[in-house]
Amino acid sequence: MRKKKFTAKHLKKTYFSWNHSQGGGYVLKKILPSMVTVWALCMGLTALSFAFEKMWTYAAASVLIAGFLDGIDGPLARYFNTSTEFGAELDSLADFINFGVAPALISYVFCLQSWGRWGWSCCLFFATCCGLRLARFNIQRTRPSHLPPFFSIGVPAPAGAMIALMPLIFYFIFGYSFQAFHAFCLLLSGTLMISRYPTFVPKYLKIPKKFWRFTLWAGVIFVILALVIPWETLLGCTVLYLASLTVSGWYAQKSLKEVTQL
Repeated sequence: MRKKKFTAKHLKKTYFSWNHSQGGGYVLKKILPSMVTVWALCMGLTALSFAFEKMWTYAAASVLIAGFLDGIDGPLARYFNTSTEFGAELDSLADFINFGVAPALISYVFCLQSWGRWGWSCCLFFATCCGLRLARFNIQRTRPSHLPPFFSIGVPAPAGAMIALMPLIFYFIFGYSFQAFHAFCLLLSGTLMISRYPTFVPKYLKIPKKFWRFTLWAGVIFVILALVIPWETLLGCTVLYLASLTVSGWYAQKSLKEVTQL
């Protein structure tokens, strides 16, 4: 008797399909993306617990893990064709906790608490801007955009969280902490999130075939650096992202001119 090949398609159909035998009940395929979003939310809340216990490395790492999980729940939903309004709203709520509330409270407990109302005001500004950024994103995703799909209006919430936590990462590497640096990064990140400045969305960028080999090697080098010197790598990526904002603004203007000339 000939054996059937066990493929990824067979796995998806067998274990991640709609369960007709139980009246179309929920199976793993249906709830997996939302489960990942809930895991991300749990990591964001856990970051707060670590911050209150002054375990700063674990707090920052929890936000990073939340960012990783936030990056895969959407692709999972699209792969299994299970995108829902519930999942989108849950993802937005989790993003506000993970990338708005958590970085703000971590910064406040770590450094800005001694500034009193001024320090708390910086944290409130950042968290509020993150909420406004997410609300605007929820509206814009249903409307046509005049920009190419690899552009986002304003800095995304995960990137904003990394900018806000940049002083804490700086402390992990060099052992120095400056209250003004924390406040500046919170204000800068909040302003960039609510701004209408166009920023690159890496997952939508198309890489020409002639650069595939270079991109592959760059990815390998990045993984090695992330494993050997994680905080230095993260700080470098955040700085490079801030530097890329000048390029994204120029390229967006160029794209708009090409559209208007057609």
